[in-house]
Amino acid sequence: MSSLSDTPRLKHPLILAHGLLGSDYYGLFGIKIACYFRQIPQRFEQAGNRVMVTRVPATGSIRERAKVLKKQIRSRFADEPVHVIAHSMGGLDARYMISSLNMGEKVISLTTLGTPHRGAFLADFLQPRFRKYGVFSWLHLLGIGTEAANDLRRESCAEFNERNPDHESVRYFSVAGRKDVSRMELLLRVTGRIIEKHAGDNDGLVSVASAGWGERQTIWPCDHLDMVGWSTPCERASRYYCDIRPYYDNILRNLADIECG
Repeated sequence: MSSLSDTPRLKHPLILAHGLLGSDYYGLFGIKIACYFRQIPQRFEQAGNRVMVTRVPATGSIRERAKVLKKQIRSRFADEPVHVIAHSMGGLDARYMISSLNMGEKVISLTTLGTPHRGAFLADFLQPRFRKYGVFSWLHLLGIGTEAANDLRRESCAEFNERNPDHESVRYFSVAGRKDVSRMELLLRVTGRIIEKHAGDNDGLVSVASAGWGERQTIWPCDHLDMVGWSTPCERASRYYCDIRPYYDNILRNLADIECG
């Protein structure tokens, strides 16, 4: 059991950035029910931290999402540097914001969680199949963007990495998820097996190899959804359940060390 007293209090604000298909909060009729980062912002705030959960276009391009991310951060913390913790595609948004939108002096650190820095194998695997069966055409008719699908291809990410080098003053850290496929959430078992066959250990959506970035990579024993606190009641009752709260506390300890250093 993780105690709230284990959660450090930082001097600078924390920005939490969501991934593909995400949002800041989920709810009905304007009523917030749950945060994308389930229970994490409340935990950080109860320890005395200032926290902002951002909201960018769910299926937009990295460039589009990064512009919105920058605007939201500057609107609240215009004169103060921040720490960014970003899940999945949100890590690429943050890297673009830092390197291409002149935010390097405003970001102290970036910690990415399950971010496909070297591309998502599934994007390459599914894209030709989606085109063949007209999935993208239907999405366009419904007004749903598909730019993200192209941005997450391995070739696209290789080009992205060349064009967005790390900023010299920002500290970069990464987290990857690694879990036995048979113990993942049901839907992730299907994608996890595909990735495992072609790209090795993974969290159900992103391989460990692709998720590594920066000066240190940490491995969490969880899948892509566990990583942000989303697990089924059955999983929470099992002996394979991963309580992520201590892992987030460890992230903050690392950031506290940076501030003290």
